[in-house]
Amino acid sequence: MLTVESISAGTARSHLDARHGSPRRVDFGADTPPIEVFRAGPVLYVPSALDVGQSAQLLGDASMPIEAVFDDFTPSFVRQRMLKKGVTQVVFEDSTVAGDVCILGNVFSRNFTHWHEELMKLVVLERGGFDCTFVVSELPAFAAELLRLFGVDPGRVLEVRRPVRFRSALYGTPVSYRNVADYPGVLLDLRRRLLAAAGVPLPDVGPRLWLDRGEQTRLGRRLVNPEEVHPLLERYGFERIDMGALPVASQLAVARDARAMSGLHGSGFVHSQVMAPRSWVIEAFSPIYLNPTYTEIYRVLRHRYAQLTATNTPIFPYQHGGDVLVDCQQLELALYAATEAAEGGDA
Repeated sequence: MLTVESISAGTARSHLDARHGSPRRVDFGADTPPIEVFRAGPVLYVPSALDVGQSAQLLGDASMPIEAVFDDFTPSFVRQRMLKKGVTQVVFEDSTVAGDVCILGNVFSRNFTHWHEELMKLVVLERGGFDCTFVVSELPAFAAELLRLFGVDPGRVLEVRRPVRFRSALYGTPVSYRNVADYPGVLLDLRRRLLAAAGVPLPDVGPRLWLDRGEQTRLGRRLVNPEEVHPLLERYGFERIDMGALPVASQLAVARDARAMSGLHGSGFVHSQVMAPRSWVIEAFSPIYLNPTYTEIYRVLRHRYAQLTATNTPIFPYQHGGDVLVDCQQLELALYAATEAAEGGDA
C-alpha cells in the first residue's frame, strides 16, 4: 500500500544508483553520448492518478525517477493533486508480467508533444534490442495510433486500469525536448521512424502552414485578432489547417511536405521534427505564457525561427491573458522572410 503523504515532496531524482545489475549502453553515433538503460524496482504504477490519462509511477521508496518523468517538480505536483482529490492511500496488486516493462503512460503523456517524449524511450529500447512490455493507461487515440504506425506488436502493449506493482521496469538516460540537442541521434532516430509512418501527400495542402488550434485543445489560448491575421496569411500563401482533425499518418505527411510552419504555440509544433532541415518556424505566444518547448528540435534541424509576442510593459500591460494577440507587423516580417526563402529555393 502507498500512503500518498509519503510521496517525496521534493524533486524527482535519478535512480541509476537503484539499478538491478549494470546498465547497458545504447549507441546513437559519434555525436550522441551513449544512453544508459537499466532495471530498477519494485515500481508502483497508479493509472490515471490525477485525471484520465495522467498516470504516475514511483519506486518502492515512494520517489519518482527523473528518468521517467523528466521534470523535477513532478513529485510535489502529483502529491498535491492526489491529496486534493481526497486520495490518501493506494492499494496495489502484483503484476503477472514475467519480463521487463517500460511504462509509457506518465503524468503528462496524454499531451501530443509529451507522448513523443515517451516514444523516445521506445526508440532507445528498440535500438538496444530490449524485449519488453510497454505499459499505458487511458491515453488518447493518437498514442495507440503511433504505436501501430511504429509497428509495435499489440501483444507487447499492456493497458492498465488498476494500481499495479511491477517487479522491475526499464529506465534510461532522460532525454526529452528540454535536452534533446545534447542527444541528437535520439531525435533523428525518432524522426526516421515518424517519416516512415507518414502517409501519402495531401494534394490540397501546400508547403506553407498556419496551425489552427482546433477542437482538440484543452488549454484555450485562442487567437484574439483573426480578422487581421487571416488576410495576411492569405496574402503570403499560408494555409490554415487543424492538425488534430487529421489521422496521425496524414499529420505526418503534411508536416513532412511543409517548408514553413506557423501558428499559435501548441502541440502541433512538435511536427517540426519531420520537416526538412532549415525550414521556417513562426510561433506566436501570449507574453504572459511563454513556453518555447521546441527550441531543441529547431537547433538539431537548424530551422529558421521567429518568435512573435505582443507588447507587455508596466505602462502598456497585456490585456488578453493566455489568449494570443498577434502583432501583425512582426508576423508580416516573418511571413515575408519565409516566403522569400522558399521562392529563392532556400527552404
